[in-house]
Amino acid sequence: MRCVHVWKRWEPERVHHVRESQAGDSVSALQQGHSC
Repeated sequence: MRCVHVWKRWEPERVHHVRESQAGDSVSALQQGHSC
């Protein structure tokens, strides 16, 4: 689940540094209403 657009929405500074360990956080972002 690597949605740069989703991460870019609430964490633009680390949009290019998506860590697999933070995959759980990305899931919450997806639930906000942003799909790949």
